[in-house]
Amino acid sequence: MTTTGEVREAAGGMAKVRIYRSGACGENCASCKGCAGRKPIEVWAKNEAGARPGDRVTVESASPRVLGLAALVYLLPLVTAVLGYFVARAAGGSDDLGALAALLGLLLGLIPALLRGRRKISYTITNKKSREPLVK
Repeated sequence: MTTTGEVREAAGGMAKVRIYRSGACGENCASCKGCAGRKPIEVWAKNEAGARPGDRVTVESASPRVLGLAALVYLLPLVTAVLGYFVARAAGGSDDLGALAALLGLLLGLIPALLRGRRKISYTITNKKSREPLVK
């Protein structure tokens, strides 16, 4: 995933960059009005481009890792919940037991998602664009 940001600090091969998360509307905020209260986030990125404070830069994150985390967080709990329900029902359990097994499966599926989701995503500055401030 690639986005544009503004360097706020730079030290020791790293830079703090202010970025704006991409919206589901593809940055056409007028079409969905969903970005009105969107606040920037600041991330530390590897400063491979030698950017200095005030530089407008391209920041890249590990997209496969982001997509993998999204799949883990959203799909694993769903799959374990459905699996828990059908295993309980196949074993001759009632609907109530199936619902309880689904809830247990959901909770078990959330554990690895929560543990894995706490890890940080790495960012890298890949291109210095200009010294003009990023206006959003």
